[in-house]
This record gives sequence, C-alpha cells and structure tokens, in this order.
Amino acid sequence: MVCFLAHLVTEKALKATLIDAGVPFRKTHDLVALHAMCIHVGRLSAVASATFAVLDPWAVDGRYADDLAEADRELAERLAGFAEQVVAEVRRELGV
Repeated sequence: MVCFLAHLVTEKALKATLIDAGVPFRKTHDLVALHAMCIHVGRLSAVASATFAVLDPWAVDGRYADDLAEADRELAERLAGFAEQVVAEVRRELGV
C-alpha cells in the first residue's frame, strides 16, 4: 500500500507542477512521461528521473487489497522517501 500511495502522491505533485506551468496533459499514470514534460518546461530538473520508472508499476499494483504486489520494507521506505522529495521540490518551485 505504501508503494501505491507513494506513486499517487508523486503523480499528483507532477500534475500540479504541469498545471502551474500551464501545460496540458493527457490522462495518464506514467510518471516518467509526466516528469519528462516537467523537464521540458524547465521544472523539476533537480529531481533524478530513475526512480520514477521504479514507481511507475505501482499505479495499479497495490491499489486493491486482493491485488497487492509484494514489496519489502526497504523498497517501501525508499519510494515513500522519494515521494516526499518530489513533493518538497514541487513545494519549493511553487513557493508554497
């Protein structure tokens, strides 16, 4: 569940950045694509892009209790920490 929520928080932070920049985007859960769009408009370049690909599968995995994918504690903590980093960077860039 932690990995799914880390994905959700990260997705919303990326979309908030795009909305703030006035960039339209299609309905997607693809964090790699959303981050690339942010980079394209000069946003969130300080956030390393590799972890977005690790988070991407969790858009669906872990969403429903019956479909919970297995994640060890280390991965869950790493992804939660990354989500916190993304949110902090978005807050910094948006001045909130």
